[in-house]
Amino acid sequence: MIKNYSKQIVLWTKHASEEVLEDNFEPRLIEQNLDKVVELPEFNGEKKRGIIRLNGKYCTLIYIRINFGIKIITCWESNPTDIQEYKQNIRKKQNG
Repeated sequence: MIKNYSKQIVLWTKHASEEVLEDNFEPRLIEQNLDKVVELPEFNGEKKRGIIRLNGKYCTLIYIRINFGIKIITCWESNPTDIQEYKQNIRKKQNG
């Protein structure tokens, strides 16, 4: 399911801030592309897992919704399994 968090205020945990830089992503670029989050369904409750495609790379995010936005708990360069799930969800969306 594609989610649009582009109008949300984004808070980064210290861990997420470190991880995003270690995997050579720009936090600002992630924030600018929060309208394209493919949210994966396996988490129930407040924690969510989503993937964004950025310049040919994929970034997996773990986040929670908060009153005024989202809080990114951690993020990393997506592994092949995450990328496959992302592509399957995109196909489902395109096929109705």
